[in-house]
Amino acid sequence: MASKSQIMNGNPGRLRRLLRSFGLVALGLSAGRAPAAAQSTDYKAASEAPAAWRDYASRLQGAFQQQIDADGDTSQWLVTFAAEREKENKPLTFVVSASILPDGRMDCIAFDSSMDPELGGRLRPLLASANAGAPPPDMLQPLRLRLRLRSTE
Repeated sequence: MASKSQIMNGNPGRLRRLLRSFGLVALGLSAGRAPAAAQSTDYKAASEAPAAWRDYASRLQGAFQQQIDADGDTSQWLVTFAAEREKENKPLTFVVSASILPDGRMDCIAFDSSMDPELGGRLRPLLASANAGAPPPDMLQPLRLRLRLRSTE
């Protein structure tokens, strides 16, 4: 398999742009692990969430990006996967629900039903190993991040 430096040198900047586009589109926070219909009353849109929660979501997004960036094989696979999806006009947007322990380790990573099974299988272990530090004690969980991958030339 190609090393990270080979990937980066083979297509300068493309991987970095892809990973930067692995971005926070919206943030939702919900209490407990109730069914989706029950969670809707506890859901907070990013614009309504306290600043500390938004800051933590941004840190978590960065931790997710670092985990993906550190795995050169997965990073290269994501570049190819995102490019193929774009050719088919299939946006690569999905929701990650993360339950976070008080020390910042991930307790549970789940994806919404729109997640491609192969993509989910590759991302879950990487995201599960992310650590953005301790979450705000009053933050509703699981933290729901809507993420989008784009292949940018």
